[in-house]
Amino acid sequence: MAASSSCHTALGLPSLRGALVGRGLLEDVIELVDFSASRLRLRPDEVERIPPLFALSTGSLARGLMRIRAGGTTWTLDAVATPLRVGGSVLGSLTFFHRV
Repeated sequence: MAASSSCHTALGLPSLRGALVGRGLLEDVIELVDFSASRLRLRPDEVERIPPLFALSTGSLARGLMRIRAGGTTWTLDAVATPLRVGGSVLGSLTFFHRV
């Protein structure tokens, strides 16, 4: 995983160098939540449809809104993700986020 400093700010991630090393972004750092007033954690089948993961599984461009919670704060993000290919295989995704 690599993220720009502006991505760290947009996602509410720790900005200290190495703060995320060895941590799973979706497991340890941010929580994906729904759009209800309760802000309930997304179910695994819903998580698979967030743009960065959808681009990985389908091999195509993905765009959508997602809501995250980090450090007690909740944000809505517009996410555009494109699959990264090496030799015809999808190995990752590049995602651009914008706070809504």
